[in-house]
Amino acid sequence: NPGVDLLVRSDWETMAAQIADLFGAEEGNETQFGGEEFFPELIIGANTNTKETSATAADLRIFCADALRHPLGEIVHQYEREHDVSIEVNYGTSGDLLAQIEIVKTGDLYLAADNSHFKSAAAKGLADASIPLASRKPVIVVAKDNTNISGIKDLLDTQVKVAIGDPDAGTIGRVTKRLLTTSGDWEALLAHVSDHGLQEASADDVMDLVKQGRVTAGIVWDMMASTDPELKLIACPELDAGESSIEIAVLSSSTATKEANKFAKYVASPTEGLAIFEKKGFRLLAHPAGNASQDPVASTATPQPSTAPTTNQETVPNQAK
Repeated sequence: NPGVDLLVRSDWETMAAQIADLFGAEEGNETQFGGEEFFPELIIGANTNTKETSATAADLRIFCADALRHPLGEIVHQYEREHDVSIEVNYGTSGDLLAQIEIVKTGDLYLAADNSHFKSAAAKGLADASIPLASRKPVIVVAKDNTNISGIKDLLDTQVKVAIGDPDAGTIGRVTKRLLTTSGDWEALLAHVSDHGLQEASADDVMDLVKQGRVTAGIVWDMMASTDPELKLIACPELDAGESSIEIAVLSSSTATKEANKFAKYVASPTEGLAIFEKKGFRLLAHPAGNASQDPVASTATPQPSTAPTTNQETVPNQAK
């Protein structure tokens, strides 16, 4: 069924960007387009020439973590325009995608939000090496004018409503529970949230509650709110331990390794992919000088120390006392 196929495999963010390119960003554009402009897969013609049919197949297939959807969607759209290739992206959690890769044994690249998944991929022979791109860590998020919260202990004040991720529903909740269990703060925070807060399925939901003013503070990933002028991020030692690197690797199953390595190098380029990651609020990882001309996937296997936060994050961070 061509309609079902379209829904399953389309990268809707890239498609939206393409529509914006055609119509323009402003309302009132009277240009009209037919359905074939946007949904060629649904236009079923009489010509069944196999050569023409194969030409619509994606040149690269990428498995990408949901948390990286925004930067990768823009990178893919830009790369497709510049290099005249077609890229198909499958989104999901890093762990679920790795399980898919192991079962289907197809695809060209894997982009995960936690380097631990690459260790598993390498151990299973699914990928040889990966290149670190950026990093993320959990932080406390509050309204920009909040001056009462500087660390985890402040969240326990009875006047403070707190939103956290549900450990049984999403990554941010599981990571928060693990880190604060280690620091000895989890049980107290969980009890406080039960009386004075909310548990949500995702970090996006937590951040929305803070922005709406329904809670005083929440725990989210740093890159999510680092470019939002309405919010302030507060780093603290208990959560800093949850920093993880975002990496990309060419899969052993790839049948287009030359093109896959070319794309990986593009993503790792400071003037191309990394510039988009930084624009989206991610903290970039330092790379050894002189490696720009090398094959990034083959030459890099371990993360490098992270760079300082970008200067536009003027409210980030206040260290916990």
